[in-house]
Amino acid sequence: MCTGLDPQINIFENLAPFSQKIIKEEATHDWSYWVKEAGNIARKVISLPIRADALFTQMERGELNVRAPQLSENIKKLEKTVSKAVGGIIFGAFLLASVQSSAGGQEVLTWILRIASAAALLWIIFS
Repeated sequence: MCTGLDPQINIFENLAPFSQKIIKEEATHDWSYWVKEAGNIARKVISLPIRADALFTQMERGELNVRAPQLSENIKKLEKTVSKAVGGIIFGAFLLASVQSSAGGQEVLTWILRIASAAALLWIIFS
């Protein structure tokens, strides 16, 4: 966008002060920060074999539980969609049966099937 406004502009020349400021802020950490970070990394490296052993033990026992909230939410949405699709099929079947029974002159059965199709439609809408 800058070169579109001014073709003679050198973006790197104008961004240099900002990038130097960011680098200077990142480099201001003293030795205590780096020692603390090294200690954190060392603790994690030392505890890694113990944690891996616990993980393998859970896997061998069949006790490993994987929690994926997004996956479970997607499964719930899929179950709801399948439920509505089944309701749609049921609604369509009742509606088609009512049309067929109406064509056959069976008024009582026609009304029963229409009520059933309306109930299926309401179930789809409100579920």
